Amino acid sequence: PQKADLYSMRARVEEQALDLTAAEADWKQFAAQSSDPASAKLELADFYHRRLRWRDEIAVLTEVGAAQASSDERDEESSKQRSWKAFERMLALKGDAELSDAEIANIYGTWVRRYPDAASVYSDEFSFLVEAKRFDDARKVIAAYQQTFPKDAVFPIKATALVEYRGGSDEKALAVYDHGFEPLW
Repeated sequence: PQKADLYSMRARVEEQALDLTAAEADWKQFAAQSSDPASAKLELADFYHRRLRWRDEIAVLTEVGAAQASSDERDEESSKQRSWKAFERMLALKGDAELSDAEIANIYGTWVRRYPDAASVYSDEFSFLVEAKRFDDARKVIAAYQQTFPKDAVFPIKATALVEYRGGSDEKALAVYDHGFEPLW
């Protein structure tokens, strides 16, 4: 086995023996020396998850999320890539890690920068911001979406109307629909 694999094996044994400081050090060595760093970092994130160290797990997942797709993943659709799954996993931890709205918005922002052509990420970020009553930020997401997807007229109109409605203005929401609605949608 490669030297990195030895660190992995030793980390597992140390973890079983509850020598967690040594296990963490070996998981980090494994991640640093592995021929597949993203995969090794996911194993480090798994260690933090088992230890209920959500913030450390999110920090490692952030590194995985920022990593470029491996040669094996380049032909796969975005939602099947490790970095995409790392972002999904980070957001799944938001309750356990007690992330603030700003931290969650930061994760979404990083996800959008990593996958700028993924409309679903904009939509998910928008939904989060509306639920958090961060309407100005939600409007910025709509503007970014319009720049990235100029041919899609449906999402911006629906999203703008939703922002107005959730902001307390039924009249403005209806005006947005009246102004932009096309019957062949």
